[in-house]
Amino acid sequence: MKKILAILHFSSGYLKSRISVLFNQESFISIAFGRGAIKSFDRAISLNPEIAGYFCFKGIVCHRLKLYKESLNNCSKAIELKPNYYEAYLTRGLVKMHWNEELKENRFSNYDLYQKDYNELDSFRGAMQDFDKAIELKPNYFETYLTRGLEKFHGQDFQGAIMDLTRAIELKPNLGLAYYWRGQAKSALNDFMPSSNDKDIKADYVKARKLGIEL
Repeated sequence: MKKILAILHFSSGYLKSRISVLFNQESFISIAFGRGAIKSFDRAISLNPEIAGYFCFKGIVCHRLKLYKESLNNCSKAIELKPNYYEAYLTRGLVKMHWNEELKENRFSNYDLYQKDYNELDSFRGAMQDFDKAIELKPNYFETYLTRGLEKFHGQDFQGAIMDLTRAIELKPNLGLAYYWRGQAKSALNDFMPSSNDKDIKADYVKARKLGIEL
């Protein structure tokens, strides 16, 4: 889960620069990933409710704070206002993926809460469709191939995961997470259909470690 959540940090620089453009105030950048940001975005939305970016970035902040349902609602509103909004589709897909993974991890500790949250998430199904749309809008962005590759991996589509993670590496050769998860996908695929070269799998792990990924 730690490695999955690490994906969020790749867009931090881009997010901060976009918030600066949207609000034209450096103070918003310093609170961009804290709870104070939500109130700031709420004020901005009350003044300019037709600006999709406010809803999208509020959705990103809510995602980081694990306010998943609120994040989904805001990303969906952003898409309603701006149907071809790449960041909103990518974020909404990430939220669906992370919320689902967290529910699976915690389902035995509090089953009643798990069932309630699972039923709420059920109305927001379609992380893969959001990633597909994001790739359609911006086919040369590595983030989306990385996230879609992870979704395919967890859906046991290991061949599809390998293809997406390979494309992410082509677009960003120093992407350690992509090497790590491609190694995981190759290893998992080899368990079902022995064909992968062990040296090939090991090479991905070695590359991931060289790029700073803790194995």
